[in-house]
Amino acid sequence: MPATPRSSIHDPRKLAHKVSVLAACRLVHSKVAAAMNSIPVAYARIPDWQGYLEDYKTGLPVLASSSMKLPGKIYPQILDLSAEFERDPGMSKHVTAWLLDRQDVTLSHPGLIRYFGWTILAGYLRPLITAFENWRDEEAWLHPYCPICGSGPSMAQLLGTEPARRRMLVCGNCGTRWRFSRMGCPFCEETDDHRLSVLPVEGERQFRNDYCDSCYGYLKRMPEKGMTVFF
Repeated sequence: MPATPRSSIHDPRKLAHKVSVLAACRLVHSKVAAAMNSIPVAYARIPDWQGYLEDYKTGLPVLASSSMKLPGKIYPQILDLSAEFERDPGMSKHVTAWLLDRQDVTLSHPGLIRYFGWTILAGYLRPLITAFENWRDEEAWLHPYCPICGSGPSMAQLLGTEPARRRMLVCGNCGTRWRFSRMGCPFCEETDDHRLSVLPVEGERQFRNDYCDSCYGYLKRMPEKGMTVFF
């Protein structure tokens, strides 16, 4: 999360409040995910990885590559179509492009549409993400954005033991995890360790915040076994 003053990040009351909000979001998400899992949804076609290799090496996410095509309508059976959809038969296609930051769309409840849209897209992409994780070379993608959809990270996680511990970033949209440098801000790419710090969250020992003094960005970090519990 970028552009948050250090004084706000370091306030334990504000951090504790944010953690409680995240816990409530987790509860809502678990109920929505359970309901959506009961609805049959087609899965994304897994591309020819060899054909995508050059795009991967240049830092182009899978969904931005010409080797991957998304259908226009992915989640119509989940959304109770609003007036915007009724007025425009092609709205679902526009919303899909909007979710991928390829097109601007005016919506009455953009946050709600984005949440439900990405929840469905994540399920739709799950087999593709699994195939991608089995195919990829982690060392070849150390970018600060998701290798599948191109979104920035919403969480981080440390895996393994010292001295070979790795930091993984987690996409808040499609759920993909990818490797990133142990020391470095994923928002402004600052690498000066004097401007990077780790802040604890009072009352929540499992949480840490990787904080950057250059851009005031911070990223919530969970331990290796905590990520599955949180999500």
